[in-house]
Amino acid sequence: MDKRSSPRYEISLDALVHPAIGRSWRCAIQDFCAHGMLLAELQAHERRGSSPGIEAGAMVGIHFTIPGKPRDQHFRLEGCIVRVMDSGVGIKFEGGLSEEVLTGLLAHANRQIKPRAVIPTKKNGRQQFGVGPAANAMPEGSATALAQPAAQTTPGSALAGAQLAKVSRVARLDAEAGAARDRPEWPPTPAVRLPGPITPAESERLILAVRKVVAAVLPEMHSAFFDYMDNELLLLARDAMSNSVQSEYFEAMSILEKAKESVGEVFIHGVLDQIDNPRRLEALRDERKLADLARERKPVANTPLSLVDTDDFEDWLAIANIISRGERTYGHYLQDFRARLGMVEESWGQKEANPLGVATFCHAFNQAIHPVGLNKEIRQKVYMGFEAKAVPLLRRLYIEATKILEDSQLFLDIDEVTIASPAVNDSVIAASPHETESIAPSSPNTQAGTAAAVKDDQQGSAVGLPRQADPLDRTDSSMVHEMRADLEALRSELWHQREQITPDLNVVEAAQDRRATVDRRQESRSEDSRALGDIYQAMRSLVNQPTATQGMAVEHAENEVDKQEVQQLLRSLNPLSQPGPRINLRQQLLATAAADGIERRLAPQAAQSLDVVENLVGTMEQDALVSHSAKGWIRQLELTLGKVAAGQEDLLDEAHPHQALEVINQLARLGGAESGNMRVEVDQIVAQIADDFDRDPKVFDVALNRLAPLISRNAKSFAGNVQRAVKTSEGRQTLFNAQRAVVSEVDQRLSGGRIPEVLMNLLMPGWRNLMVNTYLRQGQQSSAWQSQIQTLDQLVHHLGGKVNTEGDENYLAPEALLEQIEQGLDSISFDPGKRGPLIKSLRDLIIDRRGLEQMSLIESPLDSVAETLGFGGVMMRDERRKQLLAEGGSRRDWRRCLERAGHLHIGEWLAFLDQPEENRIAIVAWVNADASNFVLVNRRGFKTHELVVEELAKNFLDGVAVVLQEADIPLSDRASHQMLQNMHNQLTHQAAHDGVTGLANRKEFERALMQALDTAKRDGVEQLVAYFDLDQFKVINNAVGHDIGDKLLAEVGVVLSKALSGKACTLARLGGDEFGLLIANGEQVNGLKLVKQLCKAIKDYQFVWQKSVFRLSASCGVMFVDQDVESVQSILQCADAACFAAKDAGRDRILVYKAGDSEMAHRRDVMDFVSQIDKALEENRFVLNCQLITPIDLDAGEHAHYEILLTVLDDNDQPMPPQDFIIAAETYNRMGAIDRWVIRNAFDFIAKNLVHFEALGAFSINISGNSLAEEDFVEFVLAQIKTSGVPTSKICFEITETSAVGSLDNAIKFIEELRLVGVKFSLDDFGTGLSSYSYLRSLPVDFLKIDGVFVKDLQTNPGDYAVVKSINEIGHFMGKRTIAEYVENEEILTILREIGVDFAQGFGVGRKIPLTALLPAELGSTYSRSTRK
Repeated sequence: MDKRSSPRYEISLDALVHPAIGRSWRCAIQDFCAHGMLLAELQAHERRGSSPGIEAGAMVGIHFTIPGKPRDQHFRLEGCIVRVMDSGVGIKFEGGLSEEVLTGLLAHANRQIKPRAVIPTKKNGRQQFGVGPAANAMPEGSATALAQPAAQTTPGSALAGAQLAKVSRVARLDAEAGAARDRPEWPPTPAVRLPGPITPAESERLILAVRKVVAAVLPEMHSAFFDYMDNELLLLARDAMSNSVQSEYFEAMSILEKAKESVGEVFIHGVLDQIDNPRRLEALRDERKLADLARERKPVANTPLSLVDTDDFEDWLAIANIISRGERTYGHYLQDFRARLGMVEESWGQKEANPLGVATFCHAFNQAIHPVGLNKEIRQKVYMGFEAKAVPLLRRLYIEATKILEDSQLFLDIDEVTIASPAVNDSVIAASPHETESIAPSSPNTQAGTAAAVKDDQQGSAVGLPRQADPLDRTDSSMVHEMRADLEALRSELWHQREQITPDLNVVEAAQDRRATVDRRQESRSEDSRALGDIYQAMRSLVNQPTATQGMAVEHAENEVDKQEVQQLLRSLNPLSQPGPRINLRQQLLATAAADGIERRLAPQAAQSLDVVENLVGTMEQDALVSHSAKGWIRQLELTLGKVAAGQEDLLDEAHPHQALEVINQLARLGGAESGNMRVEVDQIVAQIADDFDRDPKVFDVALNRLAPLISRNAKSFAGNVQRAVKTSEGRQTLFNAQRAVVSEVDQRLSGGRIPEVLMNLLMPGWRNLMVNTYLRQGQQSSAWQSQIQTLDQLVHHLGGKVNTEGDENYLAPEALLEQIEQGLDSISFDPGKRGPLIKSLRDLIIDRRGLEQMSLIESPLDSVAETLGFGGVMMRDERRKQLLAEGGSRRDWRRCLERAGHLHIGEWLAFLDQPEENRIAIVAWVNADASNFVLVNRRGFKTHELVVEELAKNFLDGVAVVLQEADIPLSDRASHQMLQNMHNQLTHQAAHDGVTGLANRKEFERALMQALDTAKRDGVEQLVAYFDLDQFKVINNAVGHDIGDKLLAEVGVVLSKALSGKACTLARLGGDEFGLLIANGEQVNGLKLVKQLCKAIKDYQFVWQKSVFRLSASCGVMFVDQDVESVQSILQCADAACFAAKDAGRDRILVYKAGDSEMAHRRDVMDFVSQIDKALEENRFVLNCQLITPIDLDAGEHAHYEILLTVLDDNDQPMPPQDFIIAAETYNRMGAIDRWVIRNAFDFIAKNLVHFEALGAFSINISGNSLAEEDFVEFVLAQIKTSGVPTSKICFEITETSAVGSLDNAIKFIEELRLVGVKFSLDDFGTGLSSYSYLRSLPVDFLKIDGVFVKDLQTNPGDYAVVKSINEIGHFMGKRTIAEYVENEEILTILREIGVDFAQGFGVGRKIPLTALLPAELGSTYSRSTRK
């Protein structure tokens, strides 16, 4: 390739080659020139020259995509193969590459960042290793040297001169091997010294030791994976439903067997290469992720592509998930490795470049397995096998590597200086539920020992827990540099003071270090904390408007207790001397302030401070994760927290939260896990805080220093307890597996027939124990196990009287068989007293052939010999599982609960509500390989439960057990989040309930009627609606005044509520003296009976005011809601009409509304709608419409976009009623087909008319809950994106809040997978369904649509205003843009602009129009005609 006449340029770009015959293959463009390019194999071990269609002189197609802005460039070229080499293929293009292709390739090559090689340098006479351009280090004339022309003016020519080479670290290590022979064995004997600067020799020895343990575990991972896959594919083939599927599994077994050696070589090389030749993160990302980034950008043009793109995406997703789970499992190890090894080699400070990182192993495996010719279904099982068998072996590697790093004495204990947040529990099991980070003062020597002890005890880790961002995960290197600087500074200081360290100095330094660590952590959270405080304060003011203190006249100010006086009064109160009931802080304070008999009130600012503390402590009291003892300590500190809050503006809004919150977090970690002695110590610490705070505000720092060793001690105790529980469980499971294997083998041969008694004497217990022992020591694949099975088979054969037959390769002669039996029994020291008679009986029967006819036989059980073998427990567990499955299968939500139980992971927290306090909280400590058996421990690490997955599912279904969310988030953060949620709930409640009676208001009642109408139409269940009007209320109201009239209405509400206690009803105040009632399943007889009881309750009620007694009655109209009712408004109109008729007839009576026959004539049966939908799908009788969604602030730079709406036409081309249509489609599972029709046609329309939509944003397409539940829906969408060529930037999927929360896991998976390719998402109808702050945090949507029910009356309803403002604040805090629906006029638009809502939609902005109306007139009419044909 050096003979090219024109300059060549280095590049790394994925390409797809299409030969005339044979399969397409993926490669990378390695370099190019004006007339050709070199295509390099992604896997160098596979020779492409042996592939069909790849030979010199053959014509091939080359397809590649160059990422760019504003859009990608796609090229498909035809070239001729001129040379086939081991490393790749040379391509020549007749006529040369076009100017467009050359320009695109040069521009992309210029954008790529080149890696810098590790090269040896000289410094102070000692060889060191750093990073730098390798061009100078390359031997002249080497194979990798550049063929650079003397003069070069072509664009991008600088790339050729910047080519870098790699210098192998292995070569350097081998060069030093001779010198290393004279050194002490690794690890060195710990020296009594503090660590100083790491020398190159120490660095190289450390790397050699780490490489050795990595190299040792890699073949084990390789072997374990292939053994597992061979067995797994064999089982799948055995259980296959058809011959073709079975053949696929057998073929996969053959392919993997042939590729075993090559896969192992590439895998092992891929991991070790990052040790031998460290690359910076940029270089690795170029290698690993370039293809992934290209796949995220879909082509604009409808260019035909191979399905390899979709397959690669699935492969990438599988690897990404394995890496994610692995990093969460081993997070504590990996954080230490990055911090420590990052000081040896800079690039190793990043988790993706760290040679011990999970990503390194997974990417190496992916590179090794990807070229193997497996279909995508098999590849997914391959990835599962790697995760199941290879990834767990990393635990042993990490323990050994940690010991090497700690024994090297080159590093301080990372816990001293690592920048970490106590919010993060990277390993719940290893670090206890109360965190491992110790900030106690201790010497470096003692810390190293402690760290080693804790890490060596780690046996389980949290997987999949929601967690905050780890500062060490930042993609830039600033955090690594900062950590390195901290480590070096501290090391240098200790080096110079190593002989003068005193306990007092330790305390001071530990406090300073802890303060610095906390400050750095808080800086990273300050913005979130401030935003959370802003939202909380804004929502609090909205909830409390107007408050009792707001708007008071200035002359009453002297009766207010201001913030300064509050501080003085709080100091005068006596703190709790020990944990006890919660005190009413506000009541005590006001009682003290009113000592002179004058009632006083808190000033607004003071009230707000106390409000924060009361809400904070109250929320912590309700937190299920907080133990009883921790709640007692928090109650004991409530007065002190009040003092802290009174001394600063807002306890939750400080950029640096007060240390009091950190103390609370530490107490929560200890609570429930402390021993008796430890509880006494914590009691003393809490009492000291309460007693000394007034004299020493820094008492919290002292408390944290005292709590730190307790937490560390508790963590080690927890880890040790869990380790014992896990080891016991693993041992029991292994024994169970062995027993099951023995039972399975014996069942195949002996169950359901008559067994020779001598055979049973051999099995029980001798041969049975031998097989169990062999399984435990050598495994099922061992030759010893196979030999023992063969012996059993041959013994059955001989005892059956059969003689040797020709061709039986397993046949054992009687003498050889008896010898094997004797050797087996001897190996387990079988009872000599039983051995002799047993061997004699066998000799008589199988050698001498005497007594076969008189041989004693015993009956074998029909189903299994487990009981006979003494392994009845094997069958008992299986029978128990079958019984639970049978019992639960008929119950609603059983499948959902079973699936949730099966997805529980190590480290997940549960609450068992039927357990005593000490065992109520349980943590998953161990899960067996098939996730069928779970062991849980309490806060102290002691085993509390061992349950099969079906038992867990039953507990979930019965409400006995619940999964606790956010277990890894500090208590103060959890409480802040919950306070925010509570405020939002309060706002929503206020917006939906009447302020006088506390009953539902008219808006809420109408929503309930809408749901009732849907139920009536879908299920045919009749509902009853009653409309009550109090007779002569106006007379009473005028007599006693409106305030007293409101009191009467409130009491009437209480009377009605009591009468309805326990009934499935909705009671509302509709306005004035009118009440509404909705009775679910309100059939006529029982429903009318209940209405009569309510009218009687009102009549029996007496309202007494001063000396007057008032009696009431009510007129009532009743309406029965069934399938024929049109709308909510018609329900209310009919019930109101019946109520009016009752009043007109003399009051105090009930009338039932009956519609005339004419009103029934136009009703449609639901099944008729289903038929219409099916016809519409067949005949293409759908019309796509759209409605404008416009930015409210036109200067914000946002683009307008449109929501796509659907109209269904009947046989007469008339629109069908949308409400009935949707109900019928959802009820009879037509929504999935409709969604797919909309997506297919909308994508096609957008792609074909893209030139007209450049100024628009995305088109929003509604997705139903039915589609979210379909397993292949994501694949369908990806296929439509590819087929249509629609840019993903033009697509936004809209899902309703109710459907998302109802199928949360499916929704999250759907959103995350499509966001990877650039699709946006909008959450519709937020605020009226199951709205929750925690749900919103889980759903990665881009837009939040505020339900129109809160928008349409915005100008007249303060409650709606508060809710809209609240949702907008939450949305912006979560980084989501907000859209308001039902914007009917300019007045609403102005209010939304003041609130800060981003977008508006509604008749006041734009009405629904045909989608074709967005095109020029002549195109729109043509398109409309063509789509209806």
